[in-house]
Amino acid sequence: MNELTDLHDEMLQLARQKTKLVIENQVNPLIQLTNKESKLLDRIEKKAGEVRQLTLASLVRLGIAARPHHKLTDLMQAIPSAEAKQALQHAAERLEERVRSLQEINRHNQKLVRQALILTEDELAIMAGAPQEEPVYRAPRPVPMPRMAENGRAGSFDVKT
Repeated sequence: MNELTDLHDEMLQLARQKTKLVIENQVNPLIQLTNKESKLLDRIEKKAGEVRQLTLASLVRLGIAARPHHKLTDLMQAIPSAEAKQALQHAAERLEERVRSLQEINRHNQKLVRQALILTEDELAIMAGAPQEEPVYRAPRPVPMPRMAENGRAGSFDVKT
């Protein structure tokens, strides 16, 4: 569990570095950092799977039928030792704190990336300039009908002959 928390700490450091790189608009280092994050995420998923397996194995040792839906909280309730419960709960709280921090930083990074994309789109629009005519064919506007005089007839110059 502590190893999983340590991996999340590494991910937090990468997320903070990503914020800096996005703000400074450094694309190549950002790509490299994203690759590091992907590799670290694979390690986190592997370690989380190990924690799940250990949780289920511990439940079996305690005489509880292990089911895939069992979680760490089920193990905490089943452990008879108060010290072990407290240590496990402390480790789980530390991990939850890291995950919340990561979510917050990732939301912030997503906002920064969206803002950078909007800025880039606006800059491209300014550089390209507004088109004089629209590039898509559009049917010509209909010719307005001639105005009728008060007697309900069109004027002599308004009629096609």
